[in-house]
Amino acid sequence: MAYIINIYKLISHGGYPKAAVLAPQTEGDDFGCVVHRSSFIVYVFLFLVLIADCLKAQTYTASPDLGNIKGALQSKFQKPFRLTGGVSLNSVLTENWGYGASNPNPFSWIATGNVNIFLLGTSMPFTFCYSNRKVQYTNPSFKFNRFALHPKYKQWTLHVGDLSTTFSPYTLNGYQYTGVGVEYNKGKWQAQALYGRFLKAVKEDSLTTPSYKRMGWGIKTLYNDKGRKFGLSVFHAKDNPASISSPVLEKNAGITPMENTAFALEGSYPLLQNLLVNFEYSSSILTNNLRLSGDSTANSASLFKRVVGTANSTTAIYHAIKAGFSYTLQSSAIGIAYERVDPGYKTLGAYFFTNDFENITANFTQNLWKGIVIINLNAGLQKDDLNNAKQSRMQRMLFSGNLTVKPSQKINIGLSYSNQQSYTFLRTGFEQINQVTPYQNLDTLNYTQLSQNAGLNCNYTLRQNKEQAQMLTFTCNYMESANKKGDIVRLGDVTRFFNGNTGHSITWQKHGLSLASGVNFSYNYAATVSSLTWGPSLNMTKTLFKNIVRANCGVSYNASSCQRKRIEVINVRTGVTAVIAKKHNLNANVVWQQKEGNAITSSTYLTATAGYAYSF
Repeated sequence: MAYIINIYKLISHGGYPKAAVLAPQTEGDDFGCVVHRSSFIVYVFLFLVLIADCLKAQTYTASPDLGNIKGALQSKFQKPFRLTGGVSLNSVLTENWGYGASNPNPFSWIATGNVNIFLLGTSMPFTFCYSNRKVQYTNPSFKFNRFALHPKYKQWTLHVGDLSTTFSPYTLNGYQYTGVGVEYNKGKWQAQALYGRFLKAVKEDSLTTPSYKRMGWGIKTLYNDKGRKFGLSVFHAKDNPASISSPVLEKNAGITPMENTAFALEGSYPLLQNLLVNFEYSSSILTNNLRLSGDSTANSASLFKRVVGTANSTTAIYHAIKAGFSYTLQSSAIGIAYERVDPGYKTLGAYFFTNDFENITANFTQNLWKGIVIINLNAGLQKDDLNNAKQSRMQRMLFSGNLTVKPSQKINIGLSYSNQQSYTFLRTGFEQINQVTPYQNLDTLNYTQLSQNAGLNCNYTLRQNKEQAQMLTFTCNYMESANKKGDIVRLGDVTRFFNGNTGHSITWQKHGLSLASGVNFSYNYAATVSSLTWGPSLNMTKTLFKNIVRANCGVSYNASSCQRKRIEVINVRTGVTAVIAKKHNLNANVVWQQKEGNAITSSTYLTATAGYAYSF
């Protein structure tokens, strides 16, 4: 940094750096002189580099403007080092009382940060998340304590630490890994490359799901010029069979070391002014058990299978294709899409896959009466059992639609329906209402595959002016998951979820006071057993000291019943937040919860949280 400052002085004031003309500090010892002369050489070298950097933008001019060099250097070194971002520290104290209650670790804390370091025009973002609470996940690759550094220089970005990247839905799709990645973005060209550990070695025991150490790499390039797009991505991952011993428990018999290579080609091209054609083709070559690498099939494996690296009798090739076109007019749009995914298609770069299906769909969007009504429809045909290997085949009509109606500024109505299969993470509103600690819902990756879902939401503004804002809301959602065999859904193979909420809110702007009340309703039906949960809630918010402090208090009650068993829950929540000088954020919250009923023994929970966040 001293060299940089001296260069700046040299440019701003003229003359040589003083250190370059100093005599040796002691007679007969020219060590100091050598140091000063070398310093001067460094100054000159850096100065020439900086001049070249400043003249880079003027390469195509006949006569560079040398007068701008001084201004460019001064602006670059006026603030050679800057630090932006924010850090936060939150702590949680929990206590519970009741029959058999235990809380061996009542205190938890979590530190998070998003820091951006600017050094001589180079950006180096750094993110981290760390807690003393070890959260156990059903997937061993998922990490809660994460650190990442993202330095950036011009068109280049480097990623180091705990990361996640998406190439394609069929190759690498948001899988977490620990390693390094690099990005290049300039104009029409984009490129990505990564390498890291996708799974760590976890030894088998009665409580832990084992996993082999898995290393992987990936490359993606993309060219995009006003809708003319072409991209190629390749992902490869391989388990180390020697990282753990082979699982011996029956429940872990299906866990074997695997190797996978997946690649995807994607592109789009505007044939006409309003007609856009797009496609994506992917292939996944997967070896399910590397321990069979010495079998006789390896020698006769096709060249395509050898791309995976290790081919044997468990190596399989899967394909997926998605293509279509869209045509837009002034107030409407129409399109056709085709998608096909082979049975068993999967890669080691994604958590969930829906495979063995073929879809042909058409979509239509219409805007009516200047946005008062917006219609979005999607219909088509879906079938499975593409290899004729199942005892029964499913073929059905697909339909999804959205209708938005806004007859006035006060009323907004939305309707949606879909019978297309999709994965979703189901949570009723009561899971959030009855949540005691911030960590309560972190230790799960339970996804449900829905076969159809529908939703309705309505908002009606009763009053909106400078003094008061008052609104009524109503929402309801229906979701269904069914295991259909042929055209028959057998008893117990269907699960239904229905969630509803109605609420009223009123705000007095001048007084900084808000009141919100509502009633929540949830009905679940699974395995011929139904459960019902309902309850009201009331919340109040008040701002104090010229909006510096915000205080809130809320109370809720909900009752659940299932097969003559009943649980009642009372929640009381209070908290306060304060923002000081726009940089310091303080918060404190207390939650008291009482549970009782004939299904459980009475229990009480008390949770206190406090946190501090600083932005700079």
